[in-house]
Amino acid sequence: MPLVPPARRNWDRLPTVQFKGPSFTMDWPPKAWRLMSPAKRLAVAQHVANMLDSVEGIPVTDPDQIMDKFNFLIFPGTIPQPRTSSERRMRISNYCLLSDMVKGRNTKQLILQMVEQTFVHRDTSTDELLTVIEGMEISF
Repeated sequence: MPLVPPARRNWDRLPTVQFKGPSFTMDWPPKAWRLMSPAKRLAVAQHVANMLDSVEGIPVTDPDQIMDKFNFLIFPGTIPQPRTSSERRMRISNYCLLSDMVKGRNTKQLILQMVEQTFVHRDTSTDELLTVIEGMEISF
């Protein structure tokens, strides 16, 4: 599980990309995602995350944590997810700290140095998917 969830992308401005799962290929985002309700947007992202995270149809990641791992799939306007576990709250806090640094609201370099030290131990299971969308606008 990531220490910091991968940043969300601004899917409003992005072209369609192709993700390859264990036994399928799919285009993302779906064509009519802007017409979906906020709850449906989350449901679609959760469904795709489960498909991308499964091995022979069996999910690998705990359902409570999967959207932290696949945070980059979340569309703008999606309903917020519950922060039920302390681990999830910690990941969101780490993300907010880094976001504040990027925006210039926080300049505590020690926190950044501590996060950088964990890089070699990070979860790399989504790296291949993230390479597909590398360079796309990040939404903070």
